[in-house]
Amino acid sequence: KSMFSSMISIACDQIDCAGPDAITEESQRFRFAKWNLAAGQEAYRQSSSRAALYYFSKGIEFLGQDCWHKNYKSLCFELHKGAVIVSFTLGEPDDVLLHAKEVASNMAFEDSLEIEPLVLRSLSQSGKHKESMSRGLEILHKLNFDINFTPTPESLMKSLAATYGMVSKLGTDHLMSLCGEEVDEYVH
Repeated sequence: KSMFSSMISIACDQIDCAGPDAITEESQRFRFAKWNLAAGQEAYRQSSSRAALYYFSKGIEFLGQDCWHKNYKSLCFELHKGAVIVSFTLGEPDDVLLHAKEVASNMAFEDSLEIEPLVLRSLSQSGKHKESMSRGLEILHKLNFDINFTPTPESLMKSLAATYGMVSKLGTDHLMSLCGEEVDEYVH
């Protein structure tokens, strides 16, 4: 398998130098995009994130602008998803958002959920906390988890009573084990 992966990478390197403009036949462009996907995935498995991003980006270039509207939607998704993952690994939040926007604009909401945790973390890590929270809340809303931001005193008391009811059934040792950390003796 390693030799095959190396051969794909070498072939991609040669074809990528020529670029997508040198290939006129659509089926060939599709084939080379698939090869770039395979080379990108292998580069990522080998912790070569920069090379992986290169291959994913070249694969996207071979599919062209209208890749989402042809029979290449699945391949286009895999290439953009790979680019999101690798861009996150490289700490490039702008690239994460660029590729995530492509996915969100062209795939079903359920499919885009796969990359959303990386998008939210990228936003937070780049200091865009409000945008991250807003996007996270929008996702929760689409998943039918609505959060009431203007609770009434009655709803707060009801929530507190429900929480107390659940927590009071647990012992201190069990509660402390849920924290996952050692707790200072002064807390007891």
